[in-house]
Amino acid sequence: ADGRTGDPGNCEGCKGHIMAENGISHKQTAAIGALLVHRTQAEAAAAAGVGPRQLSRWLTEDAGFRAALAEAEAAIVDHTAR
Repeated sequence: ADGRTGDPGNCEGCKGHIMAENGISHKQTAAIGALLVHRTQAEAAAAAGVGPRQLSRWLTEDAGFRAALAEAEAAIVDHTAR
């Protein structure tokens, strides 16, 4: 997200609470990317640098996170279908 590392979860100075334009944090953005490429939630959480319980909370309690994940999944399906 910072354009320097290519890793949205590795933003210098970001503690995961800075909100991106879509209303989710950089850590949440990293978690979404990780969910799209890893086989399990535990693997995705580790890759994104968040705990598995935190990821589970976002998936069950955070409507904005779920909406952003659904949007990312739809974009992949749309891209794949072309």
